[in-house]
Amino acid sequence: MSATTIHTESPLANPLHRAGIRHLMLHYSTPLLLAAAFLLALGLRSYCLDCHNLWYDEIVYLEAAQRGPLAVFTDRFGWMYNETPWRYMLTWLTAQIADPAATSVFVRLPSVLAGSLLPVVVYALGLELFGRAQGLLAALLTLLSVPLLSHSQEARPYAIIAFLTALSVYSLVIAERTGQGRWWLAFALAASANILHAYAALTMVMPALTPYLLWLLWKLLPRKRASLRPFLYALISMASVTLISVPMLIDIFSVPTASPDPSRLSFSGAANLALKLLHWFTSFGIGGRQESFIQLLFLLLAIVGAYLAITQARAKSVALCGILIAIPALLLALLSTTNIVFERYALFALPFHLLLIANGVVSLFSIAARMTTRTFSGKLLWVTASFAALFAVSTFVLGAANYLQPNADEKAMYRPDFRGAAAYLEPHARPQDTIIFADEPSLGYAVSQFYWHSNPPAATFDARDPRLFAHTPRGNIYWVVSTLDLDLLARLSAPEQDWAEVARFDRVVVLREDAQPDSLLARMDRFTTKIATLDPHYKPVLILRGGINQARGNVAQATRDYINAGTYYKIADEYLLAATGYLALGQRDKAYREALMSKFLKPDDPKVHAWLAQQLRADGYIAESMMEEQLASALRTGR
Repeated sequence: MSATTIHTESPLANPLHRAGIRHLMLHYSTPLLLAAAFLLALGLRSYCLDCHNLWYDEIVYLEAAQRGPLAVFTDRFGWMYNETPWRYMLTWLTAQIADPAATSVFVRLPSVLAGSLLPVVVYALGLELFGRAQGLLAALLTLLSVPLLSHSQEARPYAIIAFLTALSVYSLVIAERTGQGRWWLAFALAASANILHAYAALTMVMPALTPYLLWLLWKLLPRKRASLRPFLYALISMASVTLISVPMLIDIFSVPTASPDPSRLSFSGAANLALKLLHWFTSFGIGGRQESFIQLLFLLLAIVGAYLAITQARAKSVALCGILIAIPALLLALLSTTNIVFERYALFALPFHLLLIANGVVSLFSIAARMTTRTFSGKLLWVTASFAALFAVSTFVLGAANYLQPNADEKAMYRPDFRGAAAYLEPHARPQDTIIFADEPSLGYAVSQFYWHSNPPAATFDARDPRLFAHTPRGNIYWVVSTLDLDLLARLSAPEQDWAEVARFDRVVVLREDAQPDSLLARMDRFTTKIATLDPHYKPVLILRGGINQARGNVAQATRDYINAGTYYKIADEYLLAATGYLALGQRDKAYREALMSKFLKPDDPKVHAWLAQQLRADGYIAESMMEEQLASALRTGR
């Protein structure tokens, strides 16, 4: 009997078994990776969440929300119209958990959660638009992005807008592919929540999505033997979003604002703003030409990603990302013709830029894999793809590290530590002392008053306040100075300046000047001269000089100072309207605060000086009121 040899085959040697194992690995590894991405994003966004004080914009909107639900629905004024009532309601609810002056964690928590969920949605979008690897890389870049990290740690609407926009776009993409009504419902809910949460969703996001929505309606329009149901789902979904938009549009148009001027829009201006926006999308806190070069490389990667996607029959994905980047940039350029605009208004477009970058990196690997690595061109492409991947990930890691370090570069994060300065002054400043905020921009007075619960330890003034020189100091003066120019701040607080005491905080210094017999006007003159000597081109010096000449009765020179200072930002009118609103509520201190902010932003505006003249007279500052009236008249005539 002959021996029989039985051959057994390992399951791993069978291609079907190997494919099954790969499928299982992908099936279970993806949820684990997404869970890890969410937890890592949550950790990064929660890290040191309360290390930095609430910023000015956070505080003024928080103050507005704390007026209560009735007020935010029925009595908004000035810049309070910049946020929807529902956004104020969310802020009001989170502020009920704990005093925001004691901890900012709860009022910032909605942004933290939205920012942490965004990488998960970006992965899902990337999977649908370009592929799994692109989705994973884009999610990682989203997780580490400095602008997204920064706005995920603020009690402002931008991180939530970015999350809801990505979610609504993902729902649209799935609805188009599947035709299922539940995804049209998901789009309607996400888009409506976005519109109710922030006006930017209505004025920036929806116009960017409109071309895609119109294309979808045309595509789903019933043809012969085509089902009517997908078209009806789309129509009902879009109609419901439109119904939500109507009252919000009425609310927007009820606010007196400067309309954009299309005649002032130029191609070069729009292109420059678009490039500026794309550079901001890839900011890492490095600064200088080095960061500009890195941003250019990322722009090239995005262009490569768009081109390669088109060659891979993914032109629709590129078009979707393109309109969500290009249209907001064009809208910002249009708005900038009459208003001040900030890159953060288009933060929601950033993930779509990252998707194009991710596709550029992954597509290079895909092409290299199809080419033989034995050829020189194949090896070169493989090295290029490897470098692109390493460059992208390492640069974003560096950016996140720069953002999270205690003394992050102001290009990554600018949050002067007025909370620390206020905490220092509380035990040090005596009732007979005087605290003067001479900061640029003029934000410290409002932030510090918030942390003092409007009960400062000594008489406190903004340096631009005309009431300042009617005050007679009896003790020390504490000058609180903050500026974007860190070198000037260091030289101003150096030992050779002979301050009695210097307390340094992040981008803020408190300079103590001991009691002296001369007037506050003379001391302000010396302080201003000291800054002007250190930096003759320091713009706020002109406003301080204007106040000094105004107090001396030199209207002609004060007028020239204010005219030469020019406009800092174009949003001064909003603050003056807010001042009038606070005045109607009987909150005169906040009314003056808003008017002085308007004066800092646009010192050559006669309306500001006329407002101050009226209120100063009502408060018994007759000489100061007369001077403001003369200034308003001189500024109207330009003399």
